[in-house]
Amino acid sequence: MHAYMPVRRTIRWRTTPPVVVGDVVLAAPLDSTALLAFDLAEGRVLWSLSDHQEAELFGSRQSYDHLVGAQGDTIYLGGPELAALRCVGGLRAPSSWELAWRIPTPSALGSRTWLANGALFVPDGAGRLREFDARTGEERRVFASDATLGLLAQDTALFAVGGGTVERLER
Repeated sequence: MHAYMPVRRTIRWRTTPPVVVGDVVLAAPLDSTALLAFDLAEGRVLWSLSDHQEAELFGSRQSYDHLVGAQGDTIYLGGPELAALRCVGGLRAPSSWELAWRIPTPSALGSRTWLANGALFVPDGAGRLREFDARTGEERRVFASDATLGLLAQDTALFAVGGGTVERLER
């Protein structure tokens, strides 16, 4: 009798959709040990940032498990901390990496951070949605909201989904 045991995959990243910035696609596949960048037109790998490179860059064994998004030449990562990672030379062909800022994540375990309109929005697990400036990491404001399932950011309002409701939060 023969038994087949599938290879056990180590889950590194949370499930997040790919992020498209210009002609670059950023992806963090669940079981990949690296953050990957692809050419949008050809699909070829432009670069990768391994978990070992990440540990060297951040000066710790801290692993980020959430590709929050990207704007311009900056990638935003989440996990026990939020971090902004600047790609010196641009997202297409970074010559080096620069940590722009990092802060402890003010969120409940498993909550999701959203990037929209130059801000990061983080549910804190205590019925509040915290807004941080994406350039500096500084907290801008706090909304009374249980936005744990989804967020749509518009110029004048946020639409937050959580607890079976949709809330409009004025900005």
